[in-house]
Amino acid sequence: MNLTNDINKLQDIFENVKKFEIDLSKPVMASLDFKICKQNLYIQEWKTQLDRIRKNLNTLSTDEIQDSSKQKMNLIIENLYEGKNINSNIINELSDLSKSIKYIEKKETIKIPLSIPTEIYSEIEMDVNELNKCYTSACYRSCVIICGRIMEVALHRKYFEVTGNDLLEKSPGIGLGNLIAKMKDRNIEFDPGITQQIHLVNQVRIFSVHKKQQPFYPTKQQTYAMILYTMDIIGKIF
Repeated sequence: MNLTNDINKLQDIFENVKKFEIDLSKPVMASLDFKICKQNLYIQEWKTQLDRIRKNLNTLSTDEIQDSSKQKMNLIIENLYEGKNINSNIINELSDLSKSIKYIEKKETIKIPLSIPTEIYSEIEMDVNELNKCYTSACYRSCVIICGRIMEVALHRKYFEVTGNDLLEKSPGIGLGNLIAKMKDRNIEFDPGITQQIHLVNQVRIFSVHKKQQPFYPTKQQTYAMILYTMDIIGKIF
């Protein structure tokens, strides 16, 4: 998130607004007239960009921007939103104020779903703590491996709750794919979307763990998506 880039885009929109003589103070009107449709398009684009800037601005902490600067920027945004007496100097003032922002990288925190049974909560908690450490240290393949383990713990518990049988005793080495198949045989049905998520995380885990002709190294974004999927899965199955 970079407000300077957002404000630069607003400036570009304003240049087109001037070029095509668009009145930003006009309301969006229902019409098939080409000129009015064009005006509607620019008005909507203008306000959407202002909404984006305001939203991103208000997520900044006091460590990143002074309250006085934030208030000035919000006031300018309100005036720009009305679309009256707009000129480049006003947008430049907004841009100058944004240069004082000190961006602080926000760390993603992995939260354990509240629905996790108490019997496995401490085990999941230890795995999630390790997951946090691996993610912070950019050990993304390790993260994916732990995600697979978390799902195994959760699915084994779900199977035990429904059937009363502990597969960890009878089939300790069972993989995720076979575990899901066994659950299906016992009519333990999940939402199709959850099943697909489980298979996706499992496939990424397999490619990350087992030797392949082309090594697979998940990116930070892919890894975080896997973590979100995993937390979503174990939250929903309980």
